[in-house]
Amino acid sequence: GLGQMINQVLITGTSSSLLGLLHRDMIKIDKIVNSLNLKLPPRDTRQGDPRTHLSAIFTQWLPLAKSTLDMVISKHPSPLQLSSERVENLLCNNAMAFDSFPKETQQLKQDFMACCADPSVPTVAFVSKLFSIEKSSFPQQQNRPLTQEEIAHRRELVKQRRAAKTEPTVEEASTTTTTTSTNTSTNTTS
Repeated sequence: GLGQMINQVLITGTSSSLLGLLHRDMIKIDKIVNSLNLKLPPRDTRQGDPRTHLSAIFTQWLPLAKSTLDMVISKHPSPLQLSSERVENLLCNNAMAFDSFPKETQQLKQDFMACCADPSVPTVAFVSKLFSIEKSSFPQQQNRPLTQEEIAHRRELVKQRRAAKTEPTVEEASTTTTTTSTNTSTNTTS
């Protein structure tokens, strides 16, 4: 019945994918991804950490976050129905009174309540949750081939560093000159 179907679909599939990911069995992983008709971004499949790969599979297979967000959108009131007090609480914390903010900030309240997409109206954004991502996952952290100009520039920097190491400093040069002139004057008096 229903219990056997749930066991077959969820529990067996979940344990199979977990074992495949933990053992890095790419054949089993590909089979699971294809059978569930998932589209994994290359960024997630290249990760060395199996948890990232597993998270990507489960996020697409059982999209709990999307379902929850859809439910929140359908059940919560429209932003146009927000009360004036609620908007003030969103724009400032309880430690400060809304009236103590500058006039420009207070004007945001009207724009916020109007909920207008006009480009002349300021855009208000809220950051409610931050999470960390490894810096190496970003595209700008990936190694790329150097251009000829970059190679030439690096070569010039290396030449300058080598020249700076081999050139005597001003103090060393004056000490060497003084020592040489002293030795010469000693030899002439003898």
